[in-house]
Amino acid sequence: MAELEVLLLLYRYHDRWWTPEAVNEELRMSLQSAQDCLGHLHAVKVLERSHEDPNGFRIDPARVGDDAVIGQLAEHFRLRVSSVIDAIYASKRDTMREFADAFRLKKKKEEDDG
Repeated sequence: MAELEVLLLLYRYHDRWWTPEAVNEELRMSLQSAQDCLGHLHAVKVLERSHEDPNGFRIDPARVGDDAVIGQLAEHFRLRVSSVIDAIYASKRDTMREFADAFRLKKKKEEDDG
């Protein structure tokens, strides 16, 4: 969720270079979380790093095709916040459920049949 907020912030102000401190101040998240989000978004090549300030990031202009996708995501988030949040966490819930099910003990009948 934090990465989405950072991505949308940088998308909204795509001409500005953002440092972890500036993201922290704008979004009121921890400095470590801001650093992690910016670092990950840079690692997946959504953001570019400033040549003048290694702590500065912005949406990578070379990712023009993604600009429309990010814009659509921003619009969906604006109009349907809860749906976007549900979609983000649904995959985590499913993964956690699958993990928990792997440790579930078989019922007595299943053991007798198997």
